[in-house]
Amino acid sequence: MKVIKFGGYAIGTVEGICTAKKIVDEATKPVVVVVSAFNDTTDRLLQASQLATEGSTSYTEVLHGICQHHLEMVENLQLSAPQKEQLLARLTEKLDELRNILQGVFLINDLSQKTSDKIVSYGEQLS
Repeated sequence: MKVIKFGGYAIGTVEGICTAKKIVDEATKPVVVVVSAFNDTTDRLLQASQLATEGSTSYTEVLHGICQHHLEMVENLQLSAPQKEQLLARLTEKLDELRNILQGVFLINDLSQKTSDKIVSYGEQLS
C-alpha cells in the first residue's frame, strides 16, 4: 500500500486536482490519499474564528469566501451530473456544519482549543 499526500497549493486549483487524480489513477498499488486544506483556507478559518470570538459579524464574510472558493472548484471540475450533485451535497453539508460552529462561537464569544481545532479540521474535510 502506498500513501500519497497532496499539499494545499498542489490541489488549490482545478488543474492541480486533475493532476493529483491522474497520479492516483496511475498508481500500480492500492493507495491512501491524504489532502491538505486548499491554499490559505486554514488561515481564513482561523481568521473567521477570531472574528467570531470578538463578536464581529464580518466572520460571515470570511466564511462566505471559503464557501465560494470550494463551490467554484466543484463547478469547474469536469464531473458527470450525478458526481457533481453528490459532491455538492456533501460539500454543502460540511459547510453548514462549519457555519453552525462559527455561529456558536460568535454567540458565546468564546473559542476553546478544542473548538478551534474542530474548525480548522474543516479545511481538510472540505478538500
